[in-house]
Amino acid sequence: MINYYIDGVNDIQFQELLGYERINEEIENVMRNFGYKQILTPNFEYYDMYGVDGALSRDKMFKLIDKNGKVLVLRPDATIPICRMSANNFKNPKEILKFSYITTIFRENNSKTNYRKDFIQGGIEYFGNSGPDCDAEIIAVAVTMLENLGLDKIHIDIGQVTFLESLFDGLDLDEKEKGKITGFIENKNMGDLKLYLKKLKLSDEFYEIILKIPMLFGSYESVINDAKNLCINQAMKDSLANVEAVYEILSGYGLSQYVNLDFGFTNQLNYYSGFIFKGYAEGFGEAILSGGRYDKLSSTFGVERPASGFGINISLLTELINSEDNIQDYFDLLLIYDDETITDAVKFAMELRKEDFSVDCVSSKYQIDADSYKYILSFESEGIFLVNKEFKSPATKLEVISLMKGDKKS
Repeated sequence: MINYYIDGVNDIQFQELLGYERINEEIENVMRNFGYKQILTPNFEYYDMYGVDGALSRDKMFKLIDKNGKVLVLRPDATIPICRMSANNFKNPKEILKFSYITTIFRENNSKTNYRKDFIQGGIEYFGNSGPDCDAEIIAVAVTMLENLGLDKIHIDIGQVTFLESLFDGLDLDEKEKGKITGFIENKNMGDLKLYLKKLKLSDEFYEIILKIPMLFGSYESVINDAKNLCINQAMKDSLANVEAVYEILSGYGLSQYVNLDFGFTNQLNYYSGFIFKGYAEGFGEAILSGGRYDKLSSTFGVERPASGFGINISLLTELINSEDNIQDYFDLLLIYDDETITDAVKFAMELRKEDFSVDCVSSKYQIDADSYKYILSFESEGIFLVNKEFKSPATKLEVISLMKGDKKS
């Protein structure tokens, strides 16, 4: 028999899908409570749109050709199409726009989970506000989502793209050289970083500063002053001032205890232009959410508009959050019938459905997993019986209706 299973994708079974529903509901409630309007962009976009500023590696995209010969891709990122939609439909750059979404992302990634080709992502995008209050709200939404899902052992790592970029401005380096340095810093590969910096023949001052950046991570209090001591220009100082302002506002939210700093990490999406962050939960090595500021992206679609946002990987969350109990009592009643009682059974089932009960009718000739049902009722020639693992007791239709209505009221 041919195995048609594709590596890197996952069939979502009933119990897991219930976990998705619970997570989606919590995430949607938080987004709505912070004033975000839910939207949805197409699954297909033009391939060329994702070439904007090298925002996303094209090797990770799933491409196809339409009937007109145009190259399309399945949505590999949510932010870029929302940026396009905002620019096309809302021309006033001073207007505040707050959008939310839950959608499927299609791209190759190096995750160790089953979601290496597609995954469900939720997120928000906040357009029109360039201030730290916007950045702080983005993080507040992210943390509130995780709190509401019961993940209390979490932390948010905040970085600043401008901090390292402003340091590079004082160096005669091409993009390839900057990329190699950034990679060594992010991986905290000190040995290769030292060798590469010596190869570039940088001044002692820049050599020492760059070697200290991979170690700029930890609690806010332990890192921020060390970072200040490395600043050699005003742009680096301004980037840290932004981090300080965001942290102060997060203190007002009562969420600063979740914040760590890390000035050595980057984001695989190259459109970020300022503060960036990633969110982690204890016991799970991968970031479950990430985001930041992308003030330049909207201009590629014709509207100069600052923006900030994040995405949360809902597929990863389902692996973190235990949903074993979700399947219990999902349906109200399993009604089992035989050839003699089928007419009476389906008639009674319709009566219950009109009362807004969920009723599944199955012939006694077949097997079915009964774990999902609150009650099991057997229609037999000898009468009607309530059934569970321990006993089988006779019951009337009125008794069954009364029992189920009593549970619904409680």
